[in-house]
Amino acid sequence: MKNLTKKIEFLKLRERQPALAQWLTEFSSLCDPFNKQDLSWGLLGNGLMIEAADKDAYLDFLKWVSDITGAKFIEVQQDSLQSLKDLISKADGPTIIFIESGGWLEAENPSEEDLSNKKLVSEVLDLINGTSKVITSICSSFGEIAEAFRYQNKFDRHILWASPKPNFHASDFLEQLSADIVSDDLLNDQHRLGCILCLDFASKRRFGMLEKTLKRVAFREKRKIGLQDVLQVAINGTGEGLSFQDYPDPEQIAAHEAGHAVVAMAESGFENIPDWVSIIPSKDMAGVMVQDYRHIYRGGLFRSFSQVRIAIRIDLAGRVAEELILGELNVGADCANSDLKEATWKVFNLMTKNGFSSNYGINEYDGDSLLVVANGCFESHSEDYRIEAKKFIQMQYRAVKLILSKNKKLLLAIKDGLLEKRLLLKSDLDGLVKHMVIPEKIAA
Repeated sequence: MKNLTKKIEFLKLRERQPALAQWLTEFSSLCDPFNKQDLSWGLLGNGLMIEAADKDAYLDFLKWVSDITGAKFIEVQQDSLQSLKDLISKADGPTIIFIESGGWLEAENPSEEDLSNKKLVSEVLDLINGTSKVITSICSSFGEIAEAFRYQNKFDRHILWASPKPNFHASDFLEQLSADIVSDDLLNDQHRLGCILCLDFASKRRFGMLEKTLKRVAFREKRKIGLQDVLQVAINGTGEGLSFQDYPDPEQIAAHEAGHAVVAMAESGFENIPDWVSIIPSKDMAGVMVQDYRHIYRGGLFRSFSQVRIAIRIDLAGRVAEELILGELNVGADCANSDLKEATWKVFNLMTKNGFSSNYGINEYDGDSLLVVANGCFESHSEDYRIEAKKFIQMQYRAVKLILSKNKKLLLAIKDGLLEKRLLLKSDLDGLVKHMVIPEKIAA
């Protein structure tokens, strides 16, 4: 253990995955024949399940554990599960066996093969109980795996894989990218960089693809990598040649993206400025507005009704901006499709799952919409939900139209800026807001 705590890799692990670091501390002490203590293999747990794991990162962790402790590591694919007992019988000393997750682990509708594998894994867990063998796998949620495995001496230890944190993710990225190809804006705004990485490059696979892509850019263009390069990959992906297309009606796209940007800013009182707005076409979209990554990261998974309503208004803003700038008959017939689908999904989720009505937050609420979807009782395709959702979207449309009408000067300025530069960064947008919006607030 003394040597383990001196390892830089372990210190990083303890910061990034504290629960796994604790497990490693215990496993390492049991692997040391000279270390006498009360901890037993049975207490450590012979069945270890990792929830919400990054599979590639977890496998790398297990191989590293094997190297530093001297334990044997075995990886077993689903189609090789029938060899599990034989592998166990041949393994001497501390051994970690990673089993690929699949139908054998799931609770519902297993095939005959899955049932056979489920029985086999259960028997092997009984066989290794109290020995120096650990069987481990990954799942999306411990509560969703078959109940047969959620018992003592089965997978009786489960650890939640910690999500990456901005400061650690940025630090790891800059370390791997190497200082000689990193610009000052990346070094000076590492929290923003970390938020981008956590949201768009959380997995080891995506992280690695980004690293290699940016190194190629630095080599090819003989320059340092900046924040804009990271954003470019976040939006367009790691493919090459995707941002050099042209679009037949740039004014329509510019109006559309300007609308998204203005509503995103106005709804936050112009405190949250988008990271960038672009009408550079990519493989999948003609333009894009990317909200402040730090703001998105802080929002997390548990959003308020107000935050979801803002997100719906931002979805609708592109279509409304086209109407205001180009006139109703010149609105693009296809450009808002994905936005409207996203808004529709969010609205139906509010109505059918979370008990909100179209008038929620406006009129005095008396629980009139708390009847939500429940199998056999009330279905999501109910006409009541459709009517309420349609009414709610119309109300948000009207709110967006009012916001954009009040800020039309800014809307047009962003549209014109996009036509001129095709890409406006946070600093560009902030300058327009300070020039057009802040003076009016002061005067008022």
